Amino acid sequence: MKKIFLVLILSSFVLFTKAQLTVWTEPNDTTFIYSLAGPGVTVSNLVRTCADTASGFYNSSAANVGIDSGIVLTSGSILNATGPNTSGSASAWNGYGGDADLDELIPGYYTYEACLIEFDMTVMADTVRINYVFGSEEYLEWVGSSFNDVFAFWVSGPGITDAVNIATVPGTDVPVAINNVNDYSYSDYYIHNGDGYEEPYYSDPFYIQYDGITVVMEGKIATISGETYHMKIAVADAGDGIYDTGVFLKTGSLGSLRMGTGYYGDGDAIGAGEKCSNGYIDFINYVPGAEDLVIDYHISGTAINGSDYELIGEQITIPAGMTNAILPIIPIEDAEDEGVETIILQLYNPQSGYIYNTLTFNLNDEAKADYTFSTTDATVSFASTEEDAVSWSWNFDDGSVSTEENPVHSYATGGTYNVCLTTTNANGCNANTCKQVSTTSGIGQLPTAFNNIEIYPNPATDHFVIELPAEIKDATATISNVVGEIISTISISDDETEINSNAFTKGMYYVTITSGDYSIVKTIQIQ
Repeated sequence: MKKIFLVLILSSFVLFTKAQLTVWTEPNDTTFIYSLAGPGVTVSNLVRTCADTASGFYNSSAANVGIDSGIVLTSGSILNATGPNTSGSASAWNGYGGDADLDELIPGYYTYEACLIEFDMTVMADTVRINYVFGSEEYLEWVGSSFNDVFAFWVSGPGITDAVNIATVPGTDVPVAINNVNDYSYSDYYIHNGDGYEEPYYSDPFYIQYDGITVVMEGKIATISGETYHMKIAVADAGDGIYDTGVFLKTGSLGSLRMGTGYYGDGDAIGAGEKCSNGYIDFINYVPGAEDLVIDYHISGTAINGSDYELIGEQITIPAGMTNAILPIIPIEDAEDEGVETIILQLYNPQSGYIYNTLTFNLNDEAKADYTFSTTDATVSFASTEEDAVSWSWNFDDGSVSTEENPVHSYATGGTYNVCLTTTNANGCNANTCKQVSTTSGIGQLPTAFNNIEIYPNPATDHFVIELPAEIKDATATISNVVGEIISTISISDDETEINSNAFTKGMYYVTITSGDYSIVKTIQIQ
């Protein structure tokens, strides 16, 4: 038998903290077991059979467990998991008996001080998974002996003839136990943690008490979507009732959901943008089942639900047999310059509150286009003033274009030109603006006669008239819309030329009148 051991008698209502690993008891079985529920799993019919201090919650964000938080089941007391590792034989006798299923798992051994939880779980995909770390004070001195502390995760239900233990060495059916996973057997999964006297394990509270632990491992098994299974998780001493062993289970890691998400917008837009595009979040279920899949999420972000975009609910349902559901994000237009705002959805299991995925989407402000310019004779320097633009398209109204952000353009002749800028922002949305830019050339200023050109009536309905002064004999009128697209080009040789505008869409148009080396731009409103 074991010669030396340390026995700790513990009360059940105290919050236990020591060093970097924090543990505390939780008397409510529902709260305790619900914490495991992750994506695509609903648990029910909960049972916990453990001594008062043998199970509880833990936080190891500053310790070497490998899993930040969750629940821990032990064959003694949760206090004996806390570090540093100052004993090679920490033990707590809690008076509980063994478990027949664990006895059967390791023939020839009897178990003691078993701690177990059982529950039913309805799964929504084709595989159920859970993450865990196993640790024990039996390491390493009792490896290969008659003391073989053990634990198991059994799953039974549709398609599973006999209960299957999924706490096994990956790729095998070998149970994770002291004699099976250690520094010689499947050593890739084993982490040495001192013997109660070694540094740095002895003095550094980063290291927990157990002399050995496994890496973070995953138990998994194939299931049928929409069906209900039974799971039993148990840990116990084996061979005698001393030297504690524990299994750490990750919060929310009991999951069975295989899903993805996508995000897109209307047309060429990537997502949602004011005055441009609605956004669409596509929730994809890769394993459609016979039951509706309800996805719950918390909504946050800098964009305000119901103010910056039309109100959305806090859950969406993928109907039974379907692969996806789409959540529209419809921007609400306002006059505020807000830049890019965010919409954050935190997907969670409502039983545990565990957030298993966080999605962040952009809500883009409306695209804008503006520019400044300066002229020197016939040369004009242009500068876009839109910081959100990622591409630029300039039309200089003389047959020349540019995609530079800040182009410099020289005109062959002096005159007034309708220069249009179209910008595209990161969301793929466009905006445009047009301005009249007047230039001179080496042959002098724009002749005075050009300022006497008249266009009437303005606004016009079915027609308008271009009237040339006597000094201008022949000219060309080019009619373009506000984005610089040419609608019509007309030769003018009379003093008065009537233009039929019935085919024009209502709105403002630019009329560029050119004669010889000069041109001038006039505006006409079609009603």
